[in-house]
Amino acid sequence: MQRYYGICLDAVGVSVSTSHAAALARCLPLGSLVLERIDPRARYTETDWLLLGILNSIRTKPFDPFEIQEKQGCVAMSAAEMTSLLSKPRKEVRDGD
Repeated sequence: MQRYYGICLDAVGVSVSTSHAAALARCLPLGSLVLERIDPRARYTETDWLLLGILNSIRTKPFDPFEIQEKQGCVAMSAAEMTSLLSKPRKEVRDGD
């Protein structure tokens, strides 16, 4: 709470009432350390969720930050294989497709 509201926890019950501190704790924004301890999904802010949505909209397989990801091995190609792959015809993409 000190990070967002500037209230030292030592002041709760002295200069700040416990009910006021509880009300402020209830309104902590996403990304706060307290909420992260309660629910790991609260670690991400609204901006993080929006960026994840944008990322997943352009990926073939959506990224889920709570799914354990398997490490994929490196894809090794020779220069000739890469040239061959890049020289193949590609489908034209129009706006809106």
